[in-house]
Amino acid sequence: MSVALAFKCSKCGAKTDWDFDLGPSPLCTSCWDSQVEIIHREKVAAYQRDYRQRNREKAAANKRDYRQRNREKAAAYRRDYYQRNREKVAAYRRDYYQRNREKAAANRRDYYQRNREKVACCP
Repeated sequence: MSVALAFKCSKCGAKTDWDFDLGPSPLCTSCWDSQVEIIHREKVAAYQRDYRQRNREKAAANKRDYRQRNREKAAAYRRDYYQRNREKVAAYRRDYYQRNREKAAANRRDYYQRNREKVACCP
């Protein structure tokens, strides 16, 4: 049995009583609680990944259904995001197209080939 002694928390530096039977890194109570929450979140995320792997079709159907039911809400969120972050979005798009010029040009050519009547300048 170890004796609890006063140490500095290894994350935030606060003074804490620590028993090394609990682990090698001293943690204060708030850091200990957040560590427990992180471990719990990791376990939940692992379970969710496993579930989606085992039930791919069902998960995909649920996602499609959710998107279908919340189409207006998602569109409003995107519009709001783009309005609030215009410069950031524009900079990202410029950077993306600079890095992927050939791919973007091929996509445009393909689109224009498939939609000749729709994009024709004069009827």
